[in-house]
Amino acid sequence: MRRDHQHRRRTAGQDRGDEVFYNAETPEAGAEIALALAEAIAADDVLPQARVSVVWGRVLSRMGDIYGRP
Repeated sequence: MRRDHQHRRRTAGQDRGDEVFYNAETPEAGAEIALALAEAIAADDVLPQARVSVVWGRVLSRMGDIYGRP
């Protein structure tokens, strides 16, 4: 399983927090990553609440960035 991740600090006017992006080879692997993250974050008393999501589809990878359809 390939895991690419990017951290991006949000700007003023957006929700507070950081984003983490994982790129998986299959939707099942992506769901496993999302569930593992959600469970680990929920079990940690220090970390703030977090939301996870899974999106499936074709992407374009270019120079370390990954683009999907809007």
